[in-house]
Amino acid sequence: MKKRSALMRKKNVKKEDVQRRWRYLARFLLLVAVLGGLAYGGWRATTSFDFFALQKIVVTGAPKSLGEAEIIQRSGVKIGTNLFKIKVQEVQSRLLQHPYFKFVSVQRQIPHTLVLEIHEHLPEFVLNTGRLYYVDKDGEIFKDITDSDDSRDMVVLSGFSDRKNIVSRLD
Repeated sequence: MKKRSALMRKKNVKKEDVQRRWRYLARFLLLVAVLGGLAYGGWRATTSFDFFALQKIVVTGAPKSLGEAEIIQRSGVKIGTNLFKIKVQEVQSRLLQHPYFKFVSVQRQIPHTLVLEIHEHLPEFVLNTGRLYYVDKDGEIFKDITDSDDSRDMVVLSGFSDRKNIVSRLD
C-alpha cells in the first residue's frame, strides 16, 4: 500500500504542477490584455482630445529662400489638427523636397505646438559643367539653375573636362 500511495502522490503533484502553470499563464495573458487595453485606450484618448489640438507652428533656423507662411503651407499641416495625428516623417519629407533645404527637423511640443527647424543650403558659387548648378560652402551641389530666372551675381567655376562624373553625382 505504501507504494501505491507514493504513486498517487506523484500523480497529484504532477496534476497540481500543471494546474499551477495554467494559472500563471492565465494571469500573464490577463495582464497583457489589461495593459494592451490601457495603451489602446490612452492612445485613442490622446488623439481625440481637443486639448492636444495644434494652435501654433514655429519655424526656426532663419530660412531665407521661403517665408514662414510658405514653409507652413508646404508642410501640409493645418491648425486645429491633433498633435499626435501629425505624421512627423511625412512633414519632414515634404519640406525636404525644396532644393534649398539641407536639414529639416519636425518636433512636437506638447500640448499644442509644432516646431519646424530648417537649415538651408546657401549658394557660394556656380558650377558650370555645361549646365549651371549652385554649390554651398561644403561643396555640395544642390540646385540646377540652368533653366531658372535666378540672376544672382556669383563666381562661376568652370573648365571641368569630366562632365559625366560630376553630373552623375547629382542624380
